[in-house]
Amino acid sequence: MKKIIYTGLVLASFLLFTSSQKRHVVPTLDELRENLFVSNTCTWYDEEKEGKKEVVFSISNKYGNSKQTPHDQCTGGSSIALRYLFAVENITGCETWYNPKSFYKNSQFHQNFTTIFGVNPIDKVIPDANGKKETGFRFFNVKAMETIFTKLYAKPSTKYQGVAYQKVYDLSLKTYVADMASVIASILKDKKKFEKVAQEYLDKAKKDKNFNGIDATDTYRQTHFAELSFACKNYDDTKAINRLLGIMLRRQSDGTLKVILGAFKNMLKDYDKETFEKYKNAF
Repeated sequence: MKKIIYTGLVLASFLLFTSSQKRHVVPTLDELRENLFVSNTCTWYDEEKEGKKEVVFSISNKYGNSKQTPHDQCTGGSSIALRYLFAVENITGCETWYNPKSFYKNSQFHQNFTTIFGVNPIDKVIPDANGKKETGFRFFNVKAMETIFTKLYAKPSTKYQGVAYQKVYDLSLKTYVADMASVIASILKDKKKFEKVAQEYLDKAKKDKNFNGIDATDTYRQTHFAELSFACKNYDDTKAINRLLGIMLRRQSDGTLKVILGAFKNMLKDYDKETFEKYKNAF
């Protein structure tokens, strides 16, 4: 089983696979691909309420057996980013994997990550202005990012339960991903401005004792990128922009943004040539 690099995964893979449970079993790469594929493209299927669907997958996991169907990320109240959090919780057995304190208390993170991908995910950690690594700034490893995308990527012809990934992509992510490409292009329209903002973000993170990444990103959005908006209204527009902008600022700071956007474009080239041609020179 292989896994396409879906948008949320492209922009968030670097936070994977910590577990606070000593007995947690590290998933194999195949198990990881399958879990992420389903969690990032599908939603629960209620046959009585929704009627007959074009594509329905039978899923077995720790919660039992269920039916799930590819879900258009531009409808409903759940975003692919939220689905990604659920996917990682299922994989790791840790509901607070994204909490920095849990991250650093867990000595298994690097070992688990290296077991799956063969590389150490983090180059270094810069302590915050209070001297704490627990809430400091993580610099991710460029080689690790490249390795993640190489090992998780799958071509459109790859099949899951007899259904081609291209079909699932078209049903669940095509509009959402094209929308994401548009916003990324807008953020990088003035690259010098973006690089300057990213440097300010990093400097503030290192020097401001009251620094809050979410608040800082919101301020930079209002100040420098107020015109941004999502056509795909799958969840709160402001939060959508802030989430994407914040990730881009952090990855610009540690040098991994180029790798992530390169993988994103490679996916577009395979799965959506029209969107790729439109934005291939934009980022």
